Amino acid sequence: TKLSELIDAASQLYNDLYEEDRRHKNSTGSSSQSADYGEAMDIDALRQGSKKNRFDFLKWMKGRCFGCGSEDHNKSNCTRVRSGAACGYCGRIGHFQDVCQDKYLGLDRGRGLRSNPGRSGNDSDRNIRSASQEEDKAEQLAAKLDKIQLQLKELNAAKAEVEEGLKDFL
Repeated sequence: TKLSELIDAASQLYNDLYEEDRRHKNSTGSSSQSADYGEAMDIDALRQGSKKNRFDFLKWMKGRCFGCGSEDHNKSNCTRVRSGAACGYCGRIGHFQDVCQDKYLGLDRGRGLRSNPGRSGNDSDRNIRSASQEEDKAEQLAAKLDKIQLQLKELNAAKAEVEEGLKDFL
């Protein structure tokens, strides 16, 4: 039946995107580590207590604008951040204090304002752009996953309605 084929296709797409996200998150770790035992970084993080990491931040930001924190749009459509206002916590331009990754991670205030003598301005700018692009990709992937989950729910609801309707005819 076409409905069950659509549900299977959507489910497969969701699983593929989930696996791609998982591979992306694990790409920095060793591929020889067993998933049962976790990555070495995860184990060390557990020993240190409840320190938050970048993936915790991305999970917390899922479905939100990386500029202002709204759940109604993503950063590319954010009108609040386009004003060029700097973050009140780190000092960087492009987001507000409410969604500052440095603040979430408990890093020092004003890190974005400090100059790093070991780096040229170009490298620093390139790293900021790279991190911003990574955040945009993560945000886009999270939005796709949310959309697919919603479509799966709608398809399952439609399937249930069709099956219920078929009971009346049988």
